[in-house]
Amino acid sequence: MLTTKEREFYVEVDEELAEADAQHLINASLSKTSKAEDFLISFLTTRNKPQLRATVAAYEKIAGQSFKQAIRNEFGGSVKHALLALVNCVENRPAFFALQLHDALNGPKTDDATLIRILVSRSEVDL
Repeated sequence: MLTTKEREFYVEVDEELAEADAQHLINASLSKTSKAEDFLISFLTTRNKPQLRATVAAYEKIAGQSFKQAIRNEFGGSVKHALLALVNCVENRPAFFALQLHDALNGPKTDDATLIRILVSRSEVDL
């Protein structure tokens, strides 16, 4: 699903949409249905980055908790990991990849697969 979605290309932030999306996310999390997960994934994979940032800020203002903490509370396992990675990447892409590289290089053994994947995928983009 993540590879088939297309992000919106406009750059302007629609504050009303940000607040509506934030409220929808709050309502969806209260309903505890699979539609909540579907909306969150659709939201994270289709909105442009400035719109995502505005919605996360609106969510945190309305809900009174961090967006990432809400994901940690609502999801588990690989879904939680993937959603947090998307949010971290939207917040600060260079920091996200720096942390991924750091994690791949540190530890008892270098994670060669992760290291190569990041270096190859980002080499012509922003390395």
